[in-house]
Amino acid sequence: MHAVSFLVRGFAYLGLMGLSSALAASGFQAELDVQKRLVLRWTNSGPVIVESSPSLGATSSWKPVTGTPDAGGRSLTLTPADSRVFYRLREGTPLVRVVSSSPAAGEFNISVLREVILRFSEPLPASANLNSTRFFTEADGRKLLGRVELAPDRASATLFPLEPIPGNTRVRVTLDGNTLGAEPARIDFDGDSVPGGIFTMAYQTHDNVAAFQTAISGRVLAAERVRDAGGNLTDHPLAGVTITVDGAEERLRAVTDADGRFRLSPCPAGRFFVHIDGRTSTESQWPGGAYYPVVGKTWTAVAGRQDNLANDNGDVFLPRIPDDALRTVNPNAPTVIGLPSSVVAANPALAGVQIVVPAGALFSDSGTRGGKVGLA
Repeated sequence: MHAVSFLVRGFAYLGLMGLSSALAASGFQAELDVQKRLVLRWTNSGPVIVESSPSLGATSSWKPVTGTPDAGGRSLTLTPADSRVFYRLREGTPLVRVVSSSPAAGEFNISVLREVILRFSEPLPASANLNSTRFFTEADGRKLLGRVELAPDRASATLFPLEPIPGNTRVRVTLDGNTLGAEPARIDFDGDSVPGGIFTMAYQTHDNVAAFQTAISGRVLAAERVRDAGGNLTDHPLAGVTITVDGAEERLRAVTDADGRFRLSPCPAGRFFVHIDGRTSTESQWPGGAYYPVVGKTWTAVAGRQDNLANDNGDVFLPRIPDDALRTVNPNAPTVIGLPSSVVAANPALAGVQIVVPAGALFSDSGTRGGKVGLA
């Protein structure tokens, strides 16, 4: 704790008193600017709290100084009072701030199914009550339904949409740090070094409205090639696979034919998102056996053209998921996921390949915890 005292009377700066070596090391100083405002400066790199008191005698008289530090959090400008005031710089507990978001602020062409993830500089205090009234999205002037889940380490929070987000729309994200619970002094969501605050940002969703005389086509194939009658490896088409545009699943959809070919007509222009559902393939035994999965893709179509190709070359590949690939994830302990024995038997070099799912880290698209994970 470092303290410096000075007298400001009638805006006349009289000096500093009691400058200790520790205070000097912190670089804490005071001066008047050209507008006769009081400017406090410091060099501490960690979180600090500036406090003032009319007296050095009473510990209880020290109160946090109201005001907003500069963007770097190293100075504070005040209008001095016509009285003796003591100031001190106190090391504070690290404040929890939002350090990144997904989508990023200002990002555009975002899927209407995308969840919002905010990552914090420090774990959120245990007393913080984070819910959809404090962490939410808005579009077209209306708050959207969502489900909030806090990561097990409390270092990030995810907002899962529970209703369709409009396409080609600016979505505003809000995280209110003023009403989180019993430790508001630990929160600084607007990054101004003052406890509390509200974090806001916005992103733009992709356009999922069909464009006039615009189409996109391609072919869905199995990732594993097969041998033809002559013994040569060849691509294997998947029939019955369903393709839908995110947010317009009932209106903009197509199904692959016997050769795995599809034509999505009409389709949106520009960059848009689709899901390819291999579970509906005639070769899938979902949910009771091996199947082809659901994958999300980003496609681009030029308005007014009928010859747009999916993935630029028209080919979409889906891996076959063996019926023994999926394992139920333990919500209370890390779960080790390896390749199924049938895959390792055919590919011995893949023995030992694994992923670890941390406890409580798996969510469905709706935000429900738990489920199954597999490698294929």
